[in-house]
Amino acid sequence: MVAFTSILATLAVAGAAAAAPALEPRAQINGRLHSALRGDLCVGLSGTSDGSKLMLKSCWDESTSVSFNDGDGLLWFNQAGRVADIPWGNYYDGQNPQLWASGPNDNQRWYRHSPASQRNGDGVSQWEWQQIKTQNGGNFCLDVHEGRAEPGAQIQIWSCAGGDSRNQAFYFA
Repeated sequence: MVAFTSILATLAVAGAAAAAPALEPRAQINGRLHSALRGDLCVGLSGTSDGSKLMLKSCWDESTSVSFNDGDGLLWFNQAGRVADIPWGNYYDGQNPQLWASGPNDNQRWYRHSPASQRNGDGVSQWEWQQIKTQNGGNFCLDVHEGRAEPGAQIQIWSCAGGDSRNQAFYFA
């Protein structure tokens, strides 16, 4: 019995040594999501309840405070305690993302992509111009409607363009 217990203990130690390494923590970003159209404008909210729309606002506006984690892909609006959501999972050019309580659902997941370096997620510096892409539902990016560089301009999703679309370029700071 002692030999059997000793063998089990040896196997347990060997199994622990062979376990997969712990995952690196994912980038957690807290700050503002600035527009490339005008650096003093950030993605903010029309209100704080479910269904409120995303729009450009002065980066000093409290509704522009966001948190983003590459691991879960949720874009949190801190003042409202809610996330950016594609209504009913209907992805199409011109669809307006809305604010919604976190599921978390697939239509609430995003990732960061750098067209310049072709890197995604943790490989993208938060200060680098980047696209904020939907994780599901096709190749859609956050986009400033009609490229309007002014407070109140609506945020929509649009088919992701190459690196030349300033309507789809953002950075966290």
